[in-house]
Amino acid sequence: MFSELMQSSRTERAQQNVWRQTMAESRKAQNEHEDRKDEQDERWWQRDERRQDAMLRLLEDQTDMLWHLVELQERQLEHRLPLQPLCNRPPSSPSSIASTPRRPR
Repeated sequence: MFSELMQSSRTERAQQNVWRQTMAESRKAQNEHEDRKDEQDERWWQRDERRQDAMLRLLEDQTDMLWHLVELQERQLEHRLPLQPLCNRPPSSPSSIASTPRRPR
């Protein structure tokens, strides 16, 4: 009976050792999986951040270009002759000329 109890105890210990080893391997595999996932998430985050930085630089460049175009247009308008008022002048557009009655020659 004692030998059976000892045999049962050894078998139980062996099964516990197998179970512990299995659990340790499982935790190790899970940790490795989580590490790989964290690394992948980090790469995605860095790539997204680089894209956002590039987009911001592009928008800044476009904003600068627009400001320069506005400044150029303002300088060109400063050197332009002022428009003359159209008071007391006959109409000169083609549609208004065509609509005026003609005198026979």
